[in-house]
Amino acid sequence: MNGKQLKNSILQWAIQGKLVPQDPNDEPASVLLERIRVEKAKFVKEKKIKKDKNESIIYRGDDNSYYEKFLATGEVKCIDDEIPFEIPKGWEWCRLGEISTYAQTKRKINASKADPQLWELDLEDIEKGGKLLSIKCVGDRKAIGDKTIFDCGDILYSKLRPYLLKILIAPQAGICTPEIIPFSCYGNICKDYIIAFLKTPYVDDYINSVTFGVKMPRVGTETMTSLLVPLPPITEQHRIAAKIQRIIPVIDRYEKAQETLDKLNKGIFDRLKKSIL
Repeated sequence: MNGKQLKNSILQWAIQGKLVPQDPNDEPASVLLERIRVEKAKFVKEKKIKKDKNESIIYRGDDNSYYEKFLATGEVKCIDDEIPFEIPKGWEWCRLGEISTYAQTKRKINASKADPQLWELDLEDIEKGGKLLSIKCVGDRKAIGDKTIFDCGDILYSKLRPYLLKILIAPQAGICTPEIIPFSCYGNICKDYIIAFLKTPYVDDYINSVTFGVKMPRVGTETMTSLLVPLPPITEQHRIAAKIQRIIPVIDRYEKAQETLDKLNKGIFDRLKKSIL
């Protein structure tokens, strides 16, 4: 198993409840989701967000099947064919649009009117996998055109070529290319858990199967907001995130060592072949 495969396995185990043990004393995710519904209703009343017309509740029926009830219409449908794997007791399935502001209207500004000292993020500033390479300000870039405003702590997701996994948490406020979608989560959901979820093979495979565009594929808003999220209790989310943060650097070192070894093996083989000839 190479480094990438090992990392993918760790992330997949994480969202299936296999990376850290469950604690029966944790507040179940169903309570968290109910808090989020109350929080969103408050924001809608205060006109801070728009009402989600597709708001739904996913639950397991007495027949052990999964159902989704749409609150606006009362419609109920079986979604067994959508559920990708089983999750532990105390976890819940939900849609990304239900627990985040991904679909909410983004604030825009023309770069020519932005503070020259403001951070301006472009896709080239993010390495494959989500590592931030540099922070450049508006004045340095001499940017033009409309940009999207984001806040410190927002999750930044690149909808362009999503297989590159350019996903990170904003270390400070700024503006970015419209190809990057900033969003936050309700209910104090652990952002690092959501980022780990977005980098899993489950999400990566699904998104890349439905992106549009050949040379520069993009993922649509509806695809993202309808993503099924396996949501653990909030305390377990933090345990998972902490475990991943400890493991991933070790895997990265293993991956680099493996690459060095592969180069050495190839070099030895080539030299041996030349020597024999």
